[in-house]
Amino acid sequence: MLHFTLNSRACIAAAAMVDLELHSGAGPVSLTPLAERLDVSLSYLQQIIAALRRHGLLNSVRGPGGGYQLARAACDISVADIVTAVDEDAEARSGDTKSYGNWPCLSQRMAEALASVSLQELADEQPRPVVHEPKTDAAPALRRGISTRPVLKPVAVPAFANSIFALTEALK
Repeated sequence: MLHFTLNSRACIAAAAMVDLELHSGAGPVSLTPLAERLDVSLSYLQQIIAALRRHGLLNSVRGPGGGYQLARAACDISVADIVTAVDEDAEARSGDTKSYGNWPCLSQRMAEALASVSLQELADEQPRPVVHEPKTDAAPALRRGISTRPVLKPVAVPAFANSIFALTEALK
C-alpha cells in the first residue's frame, strides 16, 4: 500500500508541473524563470525536477532554447504520479502502519483521491499566462521598417560653410 504525505516538496513539484503545462506552448521551459515564478531556490528546484525526470514525467531538451517539458500529455499524469516521484521516503514507510494509528484506510483514500486528479485538471483551474504581443495601434508601419516620424524639410548647407557662424546662418 502506498503512503502519501503532501509535504512542501510534493507541493512544489505539483506547482512546477502545472507551470510547465501552462507554459508548454512556448516550448521547453528553463529552470531559472520557473524557480522565480515558484519563489524557490534554483538548486532545490533542480533536485525536484531531477526526481520527476527519473520517474519519466519530464523530458529535458539541451542546447539554446532548451529546458524541460512534460514527457506525457497532462491528462495522462496524475497528482499521485507527481507525489510518488518526489516522495523519497515512500519505500521506507511502505510497511509502516503504526505511524498512521487507527486509520489504515486513510492512506489508501488519499492515494485514490490524488490518482483521480490529473495534471490537466489542475492546469485548467489556473489562469493562462499572458503572452506579451507587440502593440498594434501605431506599429504596422514600424514593423515594416517605415518610420512614422514627420519628414523634415531638407536644409541647404553652403559648400563654403567652414565656420560655425556660416552654418548657423544656413540653418535659419
